Amino acid sequence: MRANRWGWFLLALFLIGGIAFWIAMPEIWLGQIWVGVSVILGVILVVMFMRAERADEFKRTGTPGQAHILEMDQTGVYVNNQPRMKLRLRIEAPGVAPFEDTSTHTIPLVALGRLTAGVPLAVYLSREDPSEYTIDWFNTTQGSAPGFAMTGPMTVQSSSGGMVDVGANAGAAAAVMNALSDHGIDASSGSIDLTQLPAARDAVLKALESNGIDVAHQVAAASPAIPIEDRGEPME
Repeated sequence: MRANRWGWFLLALFLIGGIAFWIAMPEIWLGQIWVGVSVILGVILVVMFMRAERADEFKRTGTPGQAHILEMDQTGVYVNNQPRMKLRLRIEAPGVAPFEDTSTHTIPLVALGRLTAGVPLAVYLSREDPSEYTIDWFNTTQGSAPGFAMTGPMTVQSSSGGMVDVGANAGAAAAVMNALSDHGIDASSGSIDLTQLPAARDAVLKALESNGIDVAHQVAAASPAIPIEDRGEPME
């Protein structure tokens, strides 16, 4: 996480004001205190900048993987109005033995919903030392939960890439359009990602199933690599 402009503004304020007070009224020690505060703040901002640069390097050259949240606890600390939370993670990546790590992270507010939903987090591991990693809080594809997307009003695509055409079933198509409309989604855009909209996704799947279309089973039947959940019913 990089420092925002207010951090640099406070640094400049304390430094310039401290120097001015130090020169004008050295006997009251206010200027000296302000300069000391600016030095501490400067060190914090430099550390934040270096960590952000390191995270960017991991994203460019590191090994992509997923982190599953095992435990999380609040610390009561906030940085830039963003909570610091202690996370115990199980991290998995290609070519790396799964391992657990417990550390404290500053969580962007936009990512809090994914934490409570139990969605795996996208991570990038250092190729030199896989125990060092960074979490990509804004990556909504690599760590996303299984879901579905509307690619055109009459076609449903699963998160694994399988396609199911619902255009031949007028009732199913109408039910899908109504479900999207009920959740304030404009289906005329032609492509709608529902993987991050669980309520709308569930409504679409329910609408399809009520019209005799089981997306998960149809996609799995078309691709043997996708397991089919056994619901205890005979299959033709």
